[in-house]
Amino acid sequence: MGTESNHKKKADHNQKFLESIDAKIFPDWRITVCFYKALHLVEMLFARNGRHSENHRERHDVLKREYSEIWMHYLPLYTQSRRARYKISGISAQTVRYVQELVHGLLPKKTK
Repeated sequence: MGTESNHKKKADHNQKFLESIDAKIFPDWRITVCFYKALHLVEMLFARNGRHSENHRERHDVLKREYSEIWMHYLPLYTQSRRARYKISGISAQTVRYVQELVHGLLPKKTK
Protein backbone atom coordinates (compact mmCIF):
# COMPACT_ATOMS: atom_id res chain seq x y z
CA MET A 1 0.00 0.00 0.00
CA GLY A 2 1.50 3.30 -1.10
CA THR A 3 1.46 6.57 0.76
CA GLU A 4 0.10 9.81 -0.60
CA SER A 5 3.69 10.83 -1.38
CA ASN A 6 4.41 7.52 -3.16
CA HIS A 7 1.39 7.96 -5.40
CA LYS A 8 2.23 11.60 -6.10
CA LYS A 9 5.75 10.59 -7.16
CA LYS A 10 4.35 7.88 -9.43
CA ALA A 11 1.81 10.29 -10.98
CA ASP A 12 4.63 12.80 -11.59
CA HIS A 13 6.81 10.04 -13.04
CA ASN A 14 3.98 9.05 -15.41
CA GLN A 15 3.56 12.71 -16.38
CA LYS A 16 7.24 12.95 -17.37
CA PHE A 17 6.88 9.83 -19.50
CA LEU A 18 3.65 11.19 -20.98
CA GLU A 19 5.47 14.33 -22.11
CA SER A 20 8.00 12.18 -24.01
CA ILE A 21 5.39 10.24 -26.01
CA ASP A 22 4.66 11.43 -29.53
CA ALA A 23 0.85 11.26 -29.70
CA LYS A 24 0.90 11.04 -33.50
CA ILE A 25 3.03 7.89 -33.44
CA PHE A 26 1.88 6.30 -30.16
CA PRO A 27 -1.64 7.57 -29.34
CA ASP A 28 -2.44 4.27 -27.62
CA TRP A 29 0.46 4.66 -25.20
CA ARG A 30 -0.33 8.31 -24.57
CA ILE A 31 -3.86 7.34 -23.52
CA THR A 32 -2.63 4.41 -21.44
CA VAL A 33 -0.14 6.55 -19.54
CA CYS A 34 -2.82 9.21 -18.96
CA PHE A 35 -4.94 6.54 -17.33
CA TYR A 36 -2.14 5.30 -15.09
CA LYS A 37 -1.35 8.85 -14.04
CA ALA A 38 -5.05 9.25 -13.14
CA LEU A 39 -5.03 5.98 -11.22
CA HIS A 40 -2.19 7.24 -9.03
CA LEU A 41 -3.88 10.61 -8.53
CA VAL A 42 -6.96 8.75 -7.28
CA GLU A 43 -4.86 6.50 -5.03
CA MET A 44 -3.08 9.63 -3.75
CA LEU A 45 -6.47 11.02 -2.74
CA PHE A 46 -7.46 7.72 -1.16
CA ALA A 47 -4.18 7.57 0.81
CA ARG A 48 -4.75 11.13 2.02
CA ASN A 49 -8.03 9.87 3.48
CA GLY A 50 -6.53 6.70 5.00
CA ARG A 51 -7.74 4.39 2.23
CA HIS A 52 -6.35 2.12 -0.44
CA SER A 53 -7.94 0.07 -3.18
CA GLU A 54 -6.75 -3.39 -4.13
CA ASN A 55 -8.11 -3.49 -7.69
CA HIS A 56 -10.08 -1.63 -10.34
CA ARG A 57 -13.46 -2.88 -9.09
CA GLU A 58 -12.84 -1.69 -5.54
CA ARG A 59 -11.51 1.67 -6.80
CA HIS A 60 -14.55 2.08 -9.07
CA ASP A 61 -16.97 1.29 -6.26
CA VAL A 62 -15.41 3.85 -3.91
CA LEU A 63 -15.27 6.51 -6.62
CA LYS A 64 -18.92 5.96 -7.61
CA ARG A 65 -20.09 6.01 -4.01
CA GLU A 66 -17.92 8.73 -2.46
CA TYR A 67 -16.35 10.81 -5.22
CA SER A 68 -18.97 11.06 -7.97
CA GLU A 69 -17.43 14.22 -9.48
CA ILE A 70 -14.09 12.43 -9.90
CA TRP A 71 -15.85 9.28 -11.12
CA MET A 72 -17.34 11.26 -14.03
CA HIS A 73 -13.80 11.90 -15.29
CA TYR A 74 -12.23 8.61 -14.24
CA LEU A 75 -14.68 6.18 -15.88
CA PRO A 76 -14.14 7.55 -19.42
CA LEU A 77 -10.37 7.47 -18.77
CA TYR A 78 -10.61 3.82 -17.80
CA THR A 79 -12.79 3.05 -20.83
CA GLN A 80 -10.55 4.90 -23.28
CA SER A 81 -7.47 3.22 -21.81
CA ARG A 82 -8.98 -0.22 -22.36
CA ARG A 83 -9.91 0.73 -25.92
CA ALA A 84 -6.41 2.07 -26.59
CA ARG A 85 -4.78 -1.08 -25.27
CA TYR A 86 -6.95 -3.54 -27.19
CA LYS A 87 -8.13 -1.69 -30.29
CA ILE A 88 -5.98 -2.45 -33.31
CA SER A 89 -6.00 1.03 -34.89
CA GLY A 90 -7.91 4.22 -35.38
CA ILE A 91 -7.26 6.37 -32.31
CA SER A 92 -7.87 9.96 -33.33
CA ALA A 93 -5.99 13.04 -32.18
CA GLN A 94 -9.34 14.26 -30.84
CA THR A 95 -9.58 11.20 -28.58
CA VAL A 96 -6.06 11.80 -27.25
CA ARG A 97 -6.95 15.44 -26.45
CA TYR A 98 -10.20 14.33 -24.79
CA VAL A 99 -8.33 11.89 -22.53
CA GLN A 100 -5.74 14.51 -21.60
CA GLU A 101 -8.55 16.93 -20.68
CA LEU A 102 -10.14 14.24 -18.51
CA VAL A 103 -6.90 13.81 -16.55
CA HIS A 104 -6.60 17.57 -16.14
CA GLY A 105 -10.13 17.79 -14.76
CA LEU A 106 -9.87 14.68 -12.61
CA LEU A 107 -9.12 16.17 -9.21
CA PRO A 108 -9.68 19.50 -7.52
CA LYS A 109 -6.89 22.03 -8.05
CA LYS A 110 -5.38 21.56 -4.59
CA THR A 111 -4.90 17.81 -5.25
CA LYS A 112 -2.99 18.08 -8.54
